[in-house]
Amino acid sequence: TKFEGQGFDRLRRVAPEAPEVEDASDAEPLDVRCARYIRAMNKAMPLLPPQLPESPSEQEMSKEVLVMEKMSQLRRKYGTKVHMRALELARSPSSAESAELAEVALELQKRFVTRRILPAPAPEPEVQKADVLAASPTPELASAAPGEVQKS
Repeated sequence: TKFEGQGFDRLRRVAPEAPEVEDASDAEPLDVRCARYIRAMNKAMPLLPPQLPESPSEQEMSKEVLVMEKMSQLRRKYGTKVHMRALELARSPSSAESAELAEVALELQKRFVTRRILPAPAPEPEVQKADVLAASPTPELASAAPGEVQKS
């Protein structure tokens, strides 16, 4: 047998494509980049995740994979520093510098809580105190036996 052809193929390593990382310099403040990142995440993630059946179809699975891929691309594009700041803001939207940033961070927090990425936020202390006062009986009724009303 005689071999006629090009012969052995050589594979060469090529430098991997550099992902499009946003300029990490301080050209823009971190919170401005963070607000853009959070808006993009809110757009990529629906508020309520779909309820997948026990055995989801290929189409349902591919939709979820696309959402996760979009989130991954955003994280690579904006960088780890912006992502970590966005998580801080999602945990505590009240720590945001501006009202607009707090608003988008609250929306991201809702999305993360519904996906169980973050735990549900604890109620604020004033709300807790009001709930305790509303739940406790008045002093007059607390000392009375059940079914008996004290006379004043």
